Amino acid sequence: MKNLRDEIYQEMHGFKALKRDYVAKGQSKFYYLDPRYEEEDERSQINVSDENIPNPRMGAILAEDIKENPHNYYIWRTCKDDKVRGKHAEREGKIFNKHIPPEGGNPGEDYNCRCWAEPYDEQEYKNKPMVIDVSGLDMFKELKPVDFNLNGLPQYAANNKSNTTSDAVYKKYDNSILTEEKFQDIITFLRKDYIEGFANFPYLDSVGKDTVCTGHLITDKEQYSLPYYMADTGKPATKAEIKKEMDKLHKYTEYQKNAKGKDVLRHTFFENVTKLRLTDAQCDAIDREIIEKKWNELVEQFPNFTIMDWNLQRAIFDVHYQCDVLKKKKSTDINWNSKDEFKEYKWPKLLNAAKNKNIPQMAEHIHVIQSSSERNNAKINWVLNGKFYY
Repeated sequence: MKNLRDEIYQEMHGFKALKRDYVAKGQSKFYYLDPRYEEEDERSQINVSDENIPNPRMGAILAEDIKENPHNYYIWRTCKDDKVRGKHAEREGKIFNKHIPPEGGNPGEDYNCRCWAEPYDEQEYKNKPMVIDVSGLDMFKELKPVDFNLNGLPQYAANNKSNTTSDAVYKKYDNSILTEEKFQDIITFLRKDYIEGFANFPYLDSVGKDTVCTGHLITDKEQYSLPYYMADTGKPATKAEIKKEMDKLHKYTEYQKNAKGKDVLRHTFFENVTKLRLTDAQCDAIDREIIEKKWNELVEQFPNFTIMDWNLQRAIFDVHYQCDVLKKKKSTDINWNSKDEFKEYKWPKLLNAAKNKNIPQMAEHIHVIQSSSERNNAKINWVLNGKFYY
């Protein structure tokens, strides 16, 4: 018998789909809440076409929930003898949420069950993989969890009894996660000299904008807040020193804006212009934050991103990293009479192609004028070798 309190918890925490009585334009009949957003807006409501499709953001939500509410989680423990039920023996050492109990309930609730719940200790699992079992959710009845990847986000896989639809659903679910393997593929590609390159010092990009690390544009807010140190002294840079060093860079701004092709100054040129430096670890942290942010933007907003294979995803990610494919036009530049769904965006043809799952058109419209031929060719080849899972 279902517990009403558990059902409400699952709905409020994004684990159980809700049904709309009235469906407005751009909405679906079913949706999930994202508890990470306090206000109810487009970001906090995740549309899904069917109530049995898992929340595509469930991995990130679970990772945040176990961090913020560890008291809701426990480790299943058994007596480890021949009297333990087979299903209960499989649960030994796995983590459960008390509001998402598996079949038969939480430890000790099933008939003659001798199992117990060991309180979840965040420190114990800080640096090792773990399994969170959410098989208690209706949609997971024919599915079983597999090991976490090392960055702490859950992945699930269909078991041998599940049908093709379930397999497709889980490929969609897994694909919303930026695994460590995907992150390393992205950062390795971006740091190649003919892509973005890497610099632990500020430089001017090909259009004269302040840049650092792996093509990260320095915002006005960051101008004096980045933890630079001086290369000649090894001491933290003062605001006055940062201003002085950045002024040296800005002497080349007009040149960069007007330079063409091979005349554009590469990032390596500026290493001898400025004494400002960041440590490699600081650059790694900056790059990771930006990559994760842009990945999440695509998961939440780009058409069909979560049902693309890795070839398509990495191509879309690269153009988004470079140009922001979700950027909108100025209102004065929009043809309001157009019936194009993406008329407000700067990349409408690519967005339409992705929505329609038209791979040849995606390859045609993923070209970036400012990119090197090597970078454009890489994206086009990924797209042409990619596929949608369904």
